[in-house]
Amino acid sequence: MRPTEDSEATVRIVERETEPRPTVKHQPATHRQAIHTLIAGEAGVEIKTEIVGSEEFEWGSEQWDLVVLSYVSSREWVETIHRALRPGGLVMLEAFHDDATKNSSIGRGVVFDTNELLERFSDFRILDYEDTTAAADFGKGETRVVRLLAMKESRNTP
Repeated sequence: MRPTEDSEATVRIVERETEPRPTVKHQPATHRQAIHTLIAGEAGVEIKTEIVGSEEFEWGSEQWDLVVLSYVSSREWVETIHRALRPGGLVMLEAFHDDATKNSSIGRGVVFDTNELLERFSDFRILDYEDTTAAADFGKGETRVVRLLAMKESRNTP
């Protein structure tokens, strides 16, 4: 979203600080937070960041234009996300497909079966859905992933 002279764009990035992963590229959440703020500032967009668990996050009602779920447990948050998004707001999600667990131990919260996201987000308008092989997060290399882009319908949408 690009801000105009008479609008303001605000994005909140929610991350949970975790133990460092055994990779060279690990950056603490506070470091990523500073990078996000710098990049947004260069683009002329103000962002507010918090490092907080989803349980403590203040989702609110119809206050967000975008929610991004990247390899996080999200099954229990679908209704909350729907309520928190403004009409026309988007949710983007990427997670592991169930097949990714055949060769690696992955927590069940970030693993979805074929078409499961389509069913879980059925109250949204599905704009894009992928079930593909791609480079996944957390150093898993090429593996099967699922991706979803969905929109909360506007009140006026038939």
